[in-house]
Amino acid sequence: MLAGLGMVGLAGNGGVFGCAATGGATDTSATSGGAGAAGGAGGATSGGIDAGGMGAAGGGQAGSGGIIDDCPGPAGVTLAMDELFLGTTDFNGALQTDAWATYGFNLDEMTTTSNLSGHCIPYQGSSATLMADGAQGIDNSFGKNVLPILLPLVPDIQDQANAALQSGQFSLLFHFDALGDEANVDPLKTLLYSGAPLSAPPQWDGKDCWPVADTSLSDPNDVTSANIAFSESVLSGNSWNSNGTATLVLPISILNVQAPLTIYHARMSTVLSSTHQGAALGRIGGVLDTEEFIDVVRNAAATISAPYCGAAFDPTADSIRLASDIMKDGTQDPNSTCDGISVGLGFSLLYARLGPVQMAPPPAMKPCD
Repeated sequence: MLAGLGMVGLAGNGGVFGCAATGGATDTSATSGGAGAAGGAGGATSGGIDAGGMGAAGGGQAGSGGIIDDCPGPAGVTLAMDELFLGTTDFNGALQTDAWATYGFNLDEMTTTSNLSGHCIPYQGSSATLMADGAQGIDNSFGKNVLPILLPLVPDIQDQANAALQSGQFSLLFHFDALGDEANVDPLKTLLYSGAPLSAPPQWDGKDCWPVADTSLSDPNDVTSANIAFSESVLSGNSWNSNGTATLVLPISILNVQAPLTIYHARMSTVLSSTHQGAALGRIGGVLDTEEFIDVVRNAAATISAPYCGAAFDPTADSIRLASDIMKDGTQDPNSTCDGISVGLGFSLLYARLGPVQMAPPPAMKPCD
C-alpha cells in the first residue's frame, strides 16, 4: 500500500504557498492531516493559483485528514477519478463477461473478425479468434484475453484497483481549464495529473484538496505545467473527447502489488453531468507494450514466489504474448509480429480540487531486477 507523504508547497512569487482556508490565507508549512499555518491576507497570483503574501497572520486553518474547506486553484473544473472498470463489469457494476467489448476505441481503424488481412502477424500459436474486435471495431485485447489470465490469480482485481481510489492512495485528476457552466466548448484545454496520496479517504464532496504528484509537472513550481495537456479537446453537449493522445500511467493492483499500467497512445472520452460536478461513461483506449507489461506482471508474481523471476513464469508470459493484437506504436503492420496489446478501460469522475504539489511515492521495488 502507498503511504501518505507530507504536503509540499508550490513555490510562487513572494514565497511558498499551498492550499488555503477561507479568507485568502496561505499555508506555508502544512502536512497532510495537520492544521495549516496562518498566512497573510491578500496575495499575488502565480501560475493561476491565488498565493497569499508572507504578511501578518490572518487566515483560517486547513481542515484535518487532507480535506480543506477552501482550496483555490486555476479557474475551471477539476474532477477526480473515483472508479475504474477493467472489463469484468458494465458501468453499473454488474458482472458481464463481454463488458470489455464496450470499453475503449477503434485504435487501428479496422474491424477485425476472422480476416487478418492488413493485421500484424499474431504471436506463434495465436489465432484469429483472439484478434477479433469488440463492438464497432473496439480494440481491447487486454479485457478480452489478458483479464482471463489474471482473474484466476486475482479474482478481485477490479475491486483492488478501486480500493486504491476510494482510500485516496491515487487518482487521476482532470482539470478543464476555465470551464464554467457551458455545455459546448471547442477547444477546451484539459490538463491531466496524477493525484498523490491523501492522508485520509476522499469525501467526494467537492472539498477534497487532492495533492498533485510532482512527476505530473514539467515545472514543480507551476501547477499549470502539466506534462499531459489536451489543448484541442472538445466539450459537445457535455460530452468530452480528448481529441489527442498521451502516455498514461495507471497504478493498478496485481496480487496486492501496486503495478504501473503504462498505456501508450491513450485517448479518452467521458460525459460530464449538467452541473459539471461529476462524469460517467468514461473510456480510455490505448496500447500496452507487451514485453513491458509482462515484466510488470512477472515482478508482481515474484513478490509471492521468487521462482517466477525465472522459468516458472514463462508459460504465463507466453499466454500474455498470445494476446498481442497490434503494434506497440498503435499501428498495424502485416509484415511484423504484433508486439502490443490493445487496452480499453472505463471510468467515472467526481468533483474535487487541485491541491499543492507533493512528491510522488517512490517506484515499487522490482524483485526480478
